[in-house]
Amino acid sequence: MNEIEAAKRKIRKLLSLSKSDNENEASIAIEKCNELLKQFNLKEDDVLITSNDIKTTKKHSRWRYYLAFAVSSLYCTHLAEVIRFDTQDSHHFLFTGFEFDVFMAKEMYSYLEKTVLRIARKKIRKNAKKEFRESFKMGIVCNIASRIYNCPEVAWNSQDRKAKKCQITEYVDRNYTLEKCSVKTKKTLNNTAFKRGFIEGDHVSLQRQMVGSQIRQLEASL
Repeated sequence: MNEIEAAKRKIRKLLSLSKSDNENEASIAIEKCNELLKQFNLKEDDVLITSNDIKTTKKHSRWRYYLAFAVSSLYCTHLAEVIRFDTQDSHHFLFTGFEFDVFMAKEMYSYLEKTVLRIARKKIRKNAKKEFRESFKMGIVCNIASRIYNCPEVAWNSQDRKAKKCQITEYVDRNYTLEKCSVKTKKTLNNTAFKRGFIEGDHVSLQRQMVGSQIRQLEASL
């Protein structure tokens, strides 16, 4: 761990202390936070915002991207599909946002991806054509996505959410150079398989995974 990362970790601990009921302890913690931010030329979001990736497949997978995008939207994170040349699984989904949101997004995506694959293995015969299998999975994902976007627990247009998205976008623009690239994928879907998948999506539980999406955030006024 380099010196800057060590400083960020220390600042995060101090931020937790800044919420202490002991006013003296909270005041000292905030003061030390400001000193470290100034010493290492850091901004608040350099500490509060983080990035984490999860491996996907060697080639672009449309249904996986749609799923990741829906999950990223739910937890107010920025999603990028990146290519890593140091691993065999070159395509990764990179979630960027506040620490707890990124953690939840990764957990949620991992759970849902495994669930989609499990249902497909159970409901689709092994010798079915790839187009049929992929359309079935896309149907499940579209069902999940529609339920996420219509989730009443999420205040999609709240000022707090808009402010967080703006802060995350500024962080991404400042720290990453992301190039857009065209991905060639077949846009045709097997309607029968898609409809079957959409119906199966009703059986995917989201409630347990969504708990916590609106709770504790690693935030403080410095």
